[in-house]
Amino acid sequence: MRSISSFTALLALAAPLMLVPAPVPAVFAAAAQSGSVICQSKSNGYNECFAGKWSEPVVVRQLSRTQCVQDDNWGYNPKTKYVWVGSGCSAEFADGGPGGAAGCHGTGCLVDRPDDTPPPPPRRDLYVDGIDRCSSAALAKGRSMGHNPRINRIVDQYPDKDGYHVEGEIRVTRSDGDFDMQFLCLWDGDSATVMFGSGL
Repeated sequence: MRSISSFTALLALAAPLMLVPAPVPAVFAAAAQSGSVICQSKSNGYNECFAGKWSEPVVVRQLSRTQCVQDDNWGYNPKTKYVWVGSGCSAEFADGGPGGAAGCHGTGCLVDRPDDTPPPPPRRDLYVDGIDRCSSAALAKGRSMGHNPRINRIVDQYPDKDGYHVEGEIRVTRSDGDFDMQFLCLWDGDSATVMFGSGL
């Protein structure tokens, strides 16, 4: 029969071989507790991030200059439990439903909105998309006036009560050479209206 001291010595030798679970890094522990997920569209590409089971996903913190609009450039798939982003949307997302990390918001939430009034629509930052949308609309319209339309320059940009205005110039190629056209565009957050002409 081995002595107790021999058994203790054997345990001391085996201790370094025992597997001890590594501590969870603080950053991951905090993210797990908060219940939020950061998902980023890099280079305007598509991306998916695991979120878990949510009842009402919401944006809790905007990280990109591009406005994140649900079902346009971000969404949540309840079957796969993944948040998806695209077209430059990067944000921190959370569950806004009952018991979610973002709290209860919107119609039917008696805690945040006791009068059951729908929340106001988010204020859009028209500057974010104004130049891109107006440039694309000007190029699309320019294709009916010549070949290889391209933006020559952006002359001015400014907001007013109607929306965001962009003034610029495109160049198209015709049979007799290159031709420059001035354009004025109004971006209202939903559509871009383009007018061509000289002296705009």
